[in-house]
Amino acid sequence: MLGVSVIFLIILVWFVSVLLHITNLRYSFKAVLPDVLKDVIDEETFKKSKFYLKDRTILSILNLTVIAICQVVILMWLLPLIDEAFSYSNLNVLFKAFLCWMVVQLVFILVQLPIRIYKTMYLDKKYDLSNVKWGKFWGDFFKSLFLRSVLTLFASVLYVAVFKISNLTSNWWILLAVVLSAVMVFIEWIYPILISPLFNKFTPVQGEIREKIANLAEKAGFKVKSVYIMDASTRTKAANAYLTGVGSSRRVVLYDTIMNYPEEEILAVLAHELGHHKHKHIFKMLAISLAGMWILSYLCHVVLETGFIQKLFSLKSTFSSLAAFVIVLNLVGFFVMPVFNWMSRKFEYQSDEYSAKLMGSSKPLINSLKRLIKQNLSNPLPSLVYATWYYTHPAPVDRIMHLELYQKRAQPS
Repeated sequence: MLGVSVIFLIILVWFVSVLLHITNLRYSFKAVLPDVLKDVIDEETFKKSKFYLKDRTILSILNLTVIAICQVVILMWLLPLIDEAFSYSNLNVLFKAFLCWMVVQLVFILVQLPIRIYKTMYLDKKYDLSNVKWGKFWGDFFKSLFLRSVLTLFASVLYVAVFKISNLTSNWWILLAVVLSAVMVFIEWIYPILISPLFNKFTPVQGEIREKIANLAEKAGFKVKSVYIMDASTRTKAANAYLTGVGSSRRVVLYDTIMNYPEEEILAVLAHELGHHKHKHIFKMLAISLAGMWILSYLCHVVLETGFIQKLFSLKSTFSSLAAFVIVLNLVGFFVMPVFNWMSRKFEYQSDEYSAKLMGSSKPLINSLKRLIKQNLSNPLPSLVYATWYYTHPAPVDRIMHLELYQKRAQPS
């Protein structure tokens, strides 16, 4: 009976997700071009962005359906089958755990691969948003698969260690939380130094703009040596920028596709990223993630000690139970996602205001946002419920209107 409730949860998540996508598509298709965008975006481009949204929505619904089917198959048939097969195997528990978790991941990866190929190599190219060539696509795919394998192997080693420690103390989950927290911080630190360069080239900002960036960064209390340009144009024609890393590895990254913007707009985008630094947003999000890691570790303790998941899906091993637990946790997490995205959008508004304050005007950032909407074929007017659920950034038009309001408040009366 409980197994049926999990199937119901899978169907519920799929239904709500599809409903949100369809609602967003219907709302956005009826929308008219906002007045605040008419100086940059014409009706033809606006119409093109709607058709891009339509094609992406169809693809997203297909992807959601494939994932839901995989979840049912894995929970109800694949994991019990793996359990049964491994019960007759003399393999070490380390390799059993590694193989089980890799097989589950590969199922998800491979069934979604055709959708990913279609989006990257056809759909995005159809709308002139992708520069990816087949060599680059498969290179990224196998590099990602290798990194996933390394992390899964580490998780398997940690699982065996925890399994042995659990025989000594009932508070083993505390050690698990400490180790996972340390690993999370380490990955956050090493990501821009070791992992990102596997996929892209990063070069320090050079030329006349470097001095202007240095002055802006100094004004924000940020060391200029941490500003890099990424060769995003090898994959996409879309423009963006982001802040990554912690401590000594923290850096601002600008897509090379944004470097043809007017200097004041580039500086405004940079100032926005510096706003994340100034308001300690990465630290705050990391702290929330670490708190979540402790909760997750305790839930693992409950799952293993009670055998709840094992009974729920008639599983014999703890490693297969943990695989099932992660899938169920992701389903529950879907309903928590709006809370974290609300927080993320709040941080974005704060960084937008900081950019306007640092630049002395909100106009440069507003102009850059308009260019980004046009260049990325973004949906400027998503439905409120969809944006609330999925958007980590405020809707483009909302950001522009917020900046205009901030500018009016900042002006002396």
